[in-house]
Amino acid sequence: MHVKLQLVMCGDDGQEETITDIITLQKDSQHIEHLGLTLREAKQLLNTLQQHLLQRQVEGFLEASSTCLDCGTPLKAKGSHTRTFRTLFGTFKLTSPRLFLCPCQRRKTTTFRPMTSLLPESVAPELLLMHNFEVIVGKSTLAFTRDEDEETPSSKRFGFVQTVDTKSKRRLYEVLQSQGFQLNQQITFLSDGGDSVRDLQLDMSPEAEHILDWFHLTMRLTVLDQYAKGLVHGDQTLGEEIRDKIERLKWSLWHGNLSKAFYKIDDIESLIYNFEETYPKFKQLLKAVEEFRTYITNNRHLIPNYGERYRHGEAIATGFVEATVNQVVSKRFCKKQQMQWSKRGAHLLLQTRVKTLNRELESVFKRWYPDMQVGEVPDAA
Repeated sequence: MHVKLQLVMCGDDGQEETITDIITLQKDSQHIEHLGLTLREAKQLLNTLQQHLLQRQVEGFLEASSTCLDCGTPLKAKGSHTRTFRTLFGTFKLTSPRLFLCPCQRRKTTTFRPMTSLLPESVAPELLLMHNFEVIVGKSTLAFTRDEDEETPSSKRFGFVQTVDTKSKRRLYEVLQSQGFQLNQQITFLSDGGDSVRDLQLDMSPEAEHILDWFHLTMRLTVLDQYAKGLVHGDQTLGEEIRDKIERLKWSLWHGNLSKAFYKIDDIESLIYNFEETYPKFKQLLKAVEEFRTYITNNRHLIPNYGERYRHGEAIATGFVEATVNQVVSKRFCKKQQMQWSKRGAHLLLQTRVKTLNRELESVFKRWYPDMQVGEVPDAA
């Protein structure tokens, strides 16, 4: 049997635009092993179909982005690169042109990449869902200031796999309640700015004070500066100028001046294009700059005046939580252990670790078995 599969692309009006041969197969039907598609054939079919579909979708997106939204003038191209996009059915290279902005309006920059808005990430959401799961770990600490001489205030750790825990909001509330939290009390959330953590804390208490952790913000700036150090070897003057702008960007964010910060990011992106042909890690640097812009944009409502908070002795960073992550996650989740965890298995282990570190495991067992004599559980359990 001769089998040919074709992909027919139609416009919005239903008219056929292109017909593409996807795969041609020669199939027998004499034995059971001949029936249906083989795994290799199915993978080839899905990979080829995905490639053609992505290409057509990107072409349509770029076509719609190639004219000025204000006056309709076609935009000129400055150059073209490729973006890698990982999906369930393969990894693909997609065209990513850089276009000049139309001069009909005053702009902050002169060029832009349309694909940046279409692909804020290089991995398809379904692939992330299939192969990764996010562990949320944190610590709740009663309010204190840096100059207090008292002992370390009461704190409680928590951890869970959000896609498994259907009552994560309730779990977090119970942690706060165990420390005497009242609904009319002021609460401050500091987080790394991840989407799931940010959404959880906003849903938990939208009227609370929500702050992007300065520690995680500066970690990303450090990555940019490491790339910039490499630029100095190619052009010391221009490389040092870029490093200086990264430092100025840091201080703009320290003072909560987002307007200046975005200008600095635009300046940095414009300058690094001078190294497009000479810097081996140019694509990685460009990606880091674009991802930093997205990170600041997504968390702009969580960025305060860090300098002012610091001068008043208020918390601006979650360094103490990093130690908590190491305590809760411990070596059991490290790659060196060569362990693979299911979502449910990881979630249950986290609950055991948290109860142990909070010294609550004994009380849990006593609640289950009232007559059972349980000794103190060591922290390393």
